[in-house]
Amino acid sequence: MTFHRYLNFASLGAVALATIQPAFAEEEPSGEIVVTGSALRNKEAITQRREGLGVVDSVSQDDTGDLADETVAEALIRLPGVNDMQTLYGEQTAKYMSIRGISPDLNFVSFDGIGMFSAANDGAGSRRVDLALIPTQVAQTTQVFKTFTPDIDGGVIGGATNIVPYSALEGRDQWYVSARAQYRPSSTDVYARNSLGDYVDTKFGGTLKGLWVKRFGSESQFGVVASAVYTQESWTASKPNINARTYLNAAGKAAAEDLSDWDGNAAMPNRIRTLNYTKFRKLYGGYLGLEYRAAPNLTLTASVFDYRQDEDQTLNDYRVDSIASPQYLSPTVARMKIGVIRPFVDYDRFKTEFRGSILKGKWEIDPATVLEVRGGYGLSTFRNTDLGVGYSYSPKADYVTVDMTDPRPTFVFENPADMVNIANFSGYSAADITNRADFESWEGRADLNHNYGGDTLGFGFAVGFDARTVDAVRDQTTINYNKPNGGLGDIGFVPDEVSFGFPYRTVYVDLAKFNASVKPSLTVNQASSLSASYASDYGYRETILAGYASAMFATERTRLIAGVRLEDVDYRADVPQRVGSVYDGTMQVYNGGYRYALPSASLTHDLGDSLRLRAAYSKSLGRPAFSDIAQAELVNNESLTITKGNPDLKPRKANNFDVALEQYFNGGNGLVAVSGFYKKIDDEIFDLRTQQERNGVIYDVTTPLNATSASLKGIEFQFIDNGIGWLPGPLKDRLGVSFNVARMWAHMSYMNGENRIKRDNLLFQPDWVINGSVFYRIFNDGEIRVAYRWADRNLNTVNAQPYADYVLKARGQMDASLRLPITPNLIVKLEANNLLGDDYSMMHGYYSERYTLSQDRKFFLDIVFKH
Repeated sequence: MTFHRYLNFASLGAVALATIQPAFAEEEPSGEIVVTGSALRNKEAITQRREGLGVVDSVSQDDTGDLADETVAEALIRLPGVNDMQTLYGEQTAKYMSIRGISPDLNFVSFDGIGMFSAANDGAGSRRVDLALIPTQVAQTTQVFKTFTPDIDGGVIGGATNIVPYSALEGRDQWYVSARAQYRPSSTDVYARNSLGDYVDTKFGGTLKGLWVKRFGSESQFGVVASAVYTQESWTASKPNINARTYLNAAGKAAAEDLSDWDGNAAMPNRIRTLNYTKFRKLYGGYLGLEYRAAPNLTLTASVFDYRQDEDQTLNDYRVDSIASPQYLSPTVARMKIGVIRPFVDYDRFKTEFRGSILKGKWEIDPATVLEVRGGYGLSTFRNTDLGVGYSYSPKADYVTVDMTDPRPTFVFENPADMVNIANFSGYSAADITNRADFESWEGRADLNHNYGGDTLGFGFAVGFDARTVDAVRDQTTINYNKPNGGLGDIGFVPDEVSFGFPYRTVYVDLAKFNASVKPSLTVNQASSLSASYASDYGYRETILAGYASAMFATERTRLIAGVRLEDVDYRADVPQRVGSVYDGTMQVYNGGYRYALPSASLTHDLGDSLRLRAAYSKSLGRPAFSDIAQAELVNNESLTITKGNPDLKPRKANNFDVALEQYFNGGNGLVAVSGFYKKIDDEIFDLRTQQERNGVIYDVTTPLNATSASLKGIEFQFIDNGIGWLPGPLKDRLGVSFNVARMWAHMSYMNGENRIKRDNLLFQPDWVINGSVFYRIFNDGEIRVAYRWADRNLNTVNAQPYADYVLKARGQMDASLRLPITPNLIVKLEANNLLGDDYSMMHGYYSERYTLSQDRKFFLDIVFKH
């Protein structure tokens, strides 16, 4: 069975449960079999784990298409060793998956077996995929493959994720319509009347979605799958930010990079700012799949899909900057002079889309031989209209006292009234930015297998060919206006609300009034506008040709697989070049490529009727992100960051070793699994961050580099029991539990100048990831469910020295749900997310907090009609 054959059909619960290997056959426990809710999802996950050719974890829909999570990303973080990564600067709802401590850029994602690429996150050119754009109800199952056979794409180190849509011919007829109301009480007081776009100052939102799966025709030879979704919500968020630490020596100057002359006093920030967001999000789209069984052994499928997300974001940013000359009152408390205060307002209109089409054919040449061919087209687009303006005031004698004693710093302004005096502020900057990014992919593949699957015996083989081309292009237009003349005047105002974590009133800028009364008279700085526009552009084309061959030999208890994948990768990067001090549209073309043979081997052995041992080895690649190669120096004045590409990057090369022991029990309703893994990575790519001063402002500058070496090892433990039989009374066979924990250890070393630096972590790699849920079946197959997940702190940037790293703080989240079947066709669900109100916090180093992004609790009422 090839990778894609497994993806298409093994995920379907009815088929999967009917094809359990004889070696694992057990009698079902007496009594009623639970076939809804968490128990059904867990049972299908157990079946897929058992029947997989390697280590595979999955999440499946229940009978009402509900994953108890809002996005595919949120559902996947329930799996062992899977963690999410948020874009805390872009502040979008996009989420990306880190698998086994490996960066999202090193995980391959596909939709129905065809590779996905994402232009989200400002068209940054990364390989991470925005899974929040794909609604949950399109996916019958989403699988994460953690061991790699030759038919899996070679560009994967952490895990290969595949989203499997419903099939009418391989499943059952069904339909449902779901109406969901959301209540989101804000955890912060944010002034919202300065918002632009479609933002609505309400705590309510909602979702309407539906699914229709139907077979028809005289012999049920036709099938149709149709689904659609519409979601809308508004919310606010706040992020106090205290960053840019400075270590000093005895002379009051910046200490050496290795802190060899540090005076021992706490490093003080030179920036305190508060960022207040109002946000609006609309997600809509649908999927249509048509299936035709042209002959008993020939099936043809065509599908199209289009999902779009529109977001409006208004950011009110108040920056107290260039704080300097600390006078230490104690080793952790200092009084400092404020250099400049800048209120900004920035409005973004984000529009993200992912659309595509897939054609498939499956020919069962004989009972043991199957040929599958498929072709796919995908287009991911990102559009952003960014309007921003800032004013400035340089006070002569305003001071702040900062206390760095505790992990969360505190501060006291000595003259807060002067800092919000509208008369003090004059024009500083204004800019309009339009960003267009398109990632377009074409892929075709053919897979032939003979006697090759999880239930075959004897010799078998699989061979295949895959060809894919990806074009990534970003075109940005920047209009930098000359500095606005005059004071802030009636364009500025001071709301009564104070911000979360920032106990002072701040100055706001009325962007709508500025656009109407000031912007028409502004002149454009043509030189800086053109240079900034060209600097942000890039083009990247990647062509991959791959072929593989794999052989299998299986007995009743032992299965051996060995094979090799050959990959030929060519790329062309168009990189903006600076001419003198500006970018003028001149592009430098870099051509490159690489060819690798990627061998793999795996062993599956049944130690008993329900005890299985797995072992696997594979070699794989971590391809550089598009922008790692193609991006010129890009300056972001909002986040105060500078990013630069590196066309000399080499792909990572990983040797992956896996072993797993799996015990199945309770008639297919229980699983205990322990997995160990080790990854030796050569030429690991990381973003080295340094600090650079420009025009009196400190910027974080990041450049991708190859590390000299890296390694990762870990242990995963998983336990599922859908109905605990030894419990007394009403708990017997009705209480179920699902629990998993992953522990990871990493090492990385790299050169910074002439110095070799060793680290005990990788980007986005937590040491621990823990998930647990308890569910109880009530009357009429209803369910009460409580779930909790916790992820340890993890590295978000790699600095020249660890004390300046950005580290996402450890965070937990508790969710709960109640499922109430009113009739066989009517279900009511009550759900609550983030019950404990846990926020996201980024640390500066491993002790001092840099900022906290507020996260709301959310409550849902869902009414489902199904058949």
